[in-house]
Amino acid sequence: MSVMKRIILFAILAAALFACRKETPQIPPEPQPPVEIVEVDSIWLATEKTIIQVGVTEQLEAGYSPSEAAFKGFKWETSDSLVASVDALGRVSGVSAGFADITVRYEDFSVSCKVMVKDPAAYQIGYYYYSDGTSSYDLDPMKVPLGIIFYVNPDGKGGKMLNVEEGDRIWGIPGEDGANDEYDGFSNTEQIMQREEYRYRYPVVAWCEDLRTAAVDWYLPAKYELQQIYAGASGLQWVENGADEFFGQVNAWGVNVSVLKDEKYLKARKEFNRRIGLVPGGVGIEFDRGNAYWSSTEENANDVWLLALKNGIMNTSGKDSGYGRIRAIAVF
Repeated sequence: MSVMKRIILFAILAAALFACRKETPQIPPEPQPPVEIVEVDSIWLATEKTIIQVGVTEQLEAGYSPSEAAFKGFKWETSDSLVASVDALGRVSGVSAGFADITVRYEDFSVSCKVMVKDPAAYQIGYYYYSDGTSSYDLDPMKVPLGIIFYVNPDGKGGKMLNVEEGDRIWGIPGEDGANDEYDGFSNTEQIMQREEYRYRYPVVAWCEDLRTAAVDWYLPAKYELQQIYAGASGLQWVENGADEFFGQVNAWGVNVSVLKDEKYLKARKEFNRRIGLVPGGVGIEFDRGNAYWSSTEENANDVWLLALKNGIMNTSGKDSGYGRIRAIAVF
């Protein structure tokens, strides 16, 4: 059979097969239910507050619910990038001493974590402060200690120190008023020193003035600076309000209020005194006695504020009511 005949034969057979084939009916697909999109109804952070050090990075854990929700990703932000930074994955890095709020957002939801950044190189409560502007936990025999730190500014770059000596004097003669600042004893002290015969009339101010040098202007603490001394000796940072024990803070307190009586605070004050005693001529604070310490804050022409450093109780007394204890402080 010739090639041409074969081709014709195959074509005829193919046509026959095609003609005989029965078409398979098409079954329409079953209708599918509409896809339900589950929305996020809340977000969370695993911690509400944390403490990190400068140069250290910590991962904050965030999540959402329900877990099957269609999630598009978090956005992170910081309230102060000079204190703490945060990247797109929620990794927080300490930049400088202070506080910052780290916030995670998703659509209309947001939640924050308060971050305290500590700088190990910054000034610390309980450290010795030296004439060269440095500080250390251990007393450096090669340096001249000026005092012991009891209050540190929020940025860690300055604070207040306590003179290691202690005095015992009558506050002064009644009759004048005007040194009324509750927070700035330096201002009060300077104002009293402008009065006539101040060294004779105000023995407490004269005592502080005698401690002054070309480098340090010691002064009599204001009423709330006495609270700062008591708080610092107890291992805490005094704040006017909004204190958080987690961050080692304590709020200012009112009149006739006894505070910081737990054993841990008693031990802290005992250690504070031990460290004062390591400085030549250092005299510890009378934490275990009821004697009150004079402030420079005048309540009126006859009365002045004082505070018992045994229990933190603050009250007023007559300027000539008797002898009281004196501690001088200075800003650095």
